[in-house]
Amino acid sequence: LWQSGKHKQYYSQLTDIVREYIDGRYGIGAMGMTSDEIMEAVRPLPIAETNLSRLRELLYTSDLVKFAKHIPSVEVNDRPYYAAYYFVEETKTMEIPVESSGELKTDAADEK
Repeated sequence: LWQSGKHKQYYSQLTDIVREYIDGRYGIGAMGMTSDEIMEAVRPLPIAETNLSRLRELLYTSDLVKFAKHIPSVEVNDRPYYAAYYFVEETKTMEIPVESSGELKTDAADEK
């Protein structure tokens, strides 16, 4: 989307995906929260600082595009995509097989 000049739509969709993920993964109603409120809500969670930084960069860059009509450079537009991707990948719940019973155990990547 951003390649065709639809920066606001690109950032809105990207942050909506992450907001829905945060709601589903952590039970935080992120869809109705500001970026600052989201960051305050996730701060006490067991999330690595790297992932908090990624989330912060995504949300604040998105705010600049959506509300201040900022148009990021080509180099900057890829970063929020990867920030969102790695935030989800590194905080998602993973199922780990337990050898003795064959049952699956749920564990989060960041909570190790």
